[in-house]
Amino acid sequence: MLEEFLVCLEPRLLALRDGHFDVAGWHARQVTTGRHVTIDMPDGSTRSARAVGVDGATGALIVEDESGERELLVGEVARVRLAEATAQGASGADSERRGVTH
Repeated sequence: MLEEFLVCLEPRLLALRDGHFDVAGWHARQVTTGRHVTIDMPDGSTRSARAVGVDGATGALIVEDESGERELLVGEVARVRLAEATAQGASGADSERRGVTH
């Protein structure tokens, strides 16, 4: 399994060293895109917003809330709403995403 992982990793590592980054692939794999997130900020506050993407040049998480769209360069996505509430009043599924730092 390790050998297969390394075979997949090597071309990506070489591309990064050559200055090429697969932004589209990164964006497609981003679990937060299009979902409501709660973000723990470095000052101890939290923010709730809808994640709309990732900036390929800076790595910033792009979020949208009542103030509009902005880039967050620091913070930890603490909660991702994976499913919206249903008509029957179910609360939807939340997923803890500790360790995901932007």
